[in-house]
Amino acid sequence: MASAQSRDNDKFAIKVTAERSIGDVIASDFVVNDISSKSSSSELGIEFGWRIWNQKRNVLEANVGVGYASTTLNANMPGIDFHYSAPAAADMDMEPYIRYYELSGLSQKIRTERIAIPLYVNYRYKFSKVFSIHALLGFKFGFNYSSKVIASSGSAKSYGVYPQYDNLLIDAPYMNQFGESEINKENTIKPSVNTFIPAFLTGVGAELRIWGPLAIGASLRYEGSMGNIFKSKNEDIYSFDSTNAPVTYTVADGQKARDLSSYFYDSYMSRISYAVSLIFRF
Repeated sequence: MASAQSRDNDKFAIKVTAERSIGDVIASDFVVNDISSKSSSSELGIEFGWRIWNQKRNVLEANVGVGYASTTLNANMPGIDFHYSAPAAADMDMEPYIRYYELSGLSQKIRTERIAIPLYVNYRYKFSKVFSIHALLGFKFGFNYSSKVIASSGSAKSYGVYPQYDNLLIDAPYMNQFGESEINKENTIKPSVNTFIPAFLTGVGAELRIWGPLAIGASLRYEGSMGNIFKSKNEDIYSFDSTNAPVTYTVADGQKARDLSSYFYDSYMSRISYAVSLIFRF
């Protein structure tokens, strides 16, 4: 207790904080019916805090930090039959046609990563020299967002109908990759994300001094982004074409599955998380 008392007027703090989300973190609907998704996130960072006001049991601190954060999206599209007008670039003989697909289903796991910069004020009320509660308010800035497809699976069957040749149907595998095919992460298009996204940050928690300058903290936090994570067109899709179909083909690129994040109306982060911190005060 004497050691804690001697450090009761510490002006600075270094905090190592780990966060884990509770429930879904991306709140959105899809522009295509029946797509479902679940999302989660985690974060690890270090923060530096300094006291800017102190009166009896009340302390106000400013905090800034840096961390690594990742979000995982699991999305699923059920089996669907669709077709679209394929351009000449989708035919070995440069002939336009109608391309038909029977998609058995599509499952994807997508991860985004970012550098997170929290900037917030922290109000603490000290019940004693070893225990306090706090509330925080501020912002978190996400820089250098990147994305990748961790896993993608599904199967599709395709064939072509050529109206200019009396609706000739061709399903030979050697022609335009018709027939049965498997979908994997190698032939799935990489999601496109916005590289900078600011977010509103708030939370409440408690801190317990455990020994000398060391304390542990626990908090419940909410983070709401001020922009979309994924770049999507945010418009209704009434029919598929060669730019928005779940699976498409060109001679140059082969068969490609569309990333399901591109079917978001919006992809705002709305994250509730619990955070645990190891704190060094001096």
